Amino acid sequence: MTWHAPWEFGAPVGGIVIDGGGHRSVKRAPAVASLDDAIEPQWIEGLATLYNTEHAYAGKIDIFMPGCFDETLKAGWPVRFTIDHDDALTLGAPADGLELHSDETGLAFRFPTDTANPLHRRALREIATNKACGASVKFSVIHAKDLQRCGRDLRLIHEAVLLDVSIGRKGVVYGAGAVLRQSVDEPLADYCRSGKLALRVGVKRGFCRLTDALYGVG
Repeated sequence: MTWHAPWEFGAPVGGIVIDGGGHRSVKRAPAVASLDDAIEPQWIEGLATLYNTEHAYAGKIDIFMPGCFDETLKAGWPVRFTIDHDDALTLGAPADGLELHSDETGLAFRFPTDTANPLHRRALREIATNKACGASVKFSVIHAKDLQRCGRDLRLIHEAVLLDVSIGRKGVVYGAGAVLRQSVDEPLADYCRSGKLALRVGVKRGFCRLTDALYGVG
C-alpha cells in the first residue's frame, strides 16, 4: 500500500524549498483527482465492544459479560456490518467475509473491502480520515441481571443476540474502534491474542480524542 499524505491531495508540503538562486517556494506533490482515487483495497478490523466495561447509551448503563454473544456466533446469525447502525448503509455480513471473534476481552471483527463498492470506499475514507474512529454493536437482550453499584443502576448482560457491528464517529465504549490493514497473514483469534489489535485500536482512539479536543469536536 502506498501511504498518501494530506499534501498529496492538493495541500502544501510543510517545508520550504530554496533553489540555486536563493528563491523560496512551497513544494507541492502532484495532486490526485480525488481521495477515492487514492483508496486501495484494505481490511477493516477492530473491536466492536469490550466486556466487563460500562456501555452507556440512552440513559442506560449496560455491561456485556464475556461470552454473551457466543450463541449468536455459534448459530451463524447473519450479523450485519454497517455504518452508523443504518441498515441502508450495510457493508456486508458473514457471507461477504465478515469475521467475528469473541474472547475474554471483547468482540473483534474483520472485513475485506472491495473498492468497486461505493459504500466500502466511503467506509475506508471515513476511517482513514478519522471520521469513523469508533465501533459499537446493536443487540437484543435475552438474559440480563440488574444491580446497583455506587448508587447507579447497571445491567449485566449475560446473553444477547448480536444484530450488527457498526463503525461510526464515536463508539459507546472508549476502547472499541476500527482501524485499517493492508493485508492479513494470521487468523483473527491469533491477532487478538497477541494484543496487537487492541493496541492499534487504542492508539487510533487516543489520536481521535486528541484531535477532537484540539478542534472542539463534541
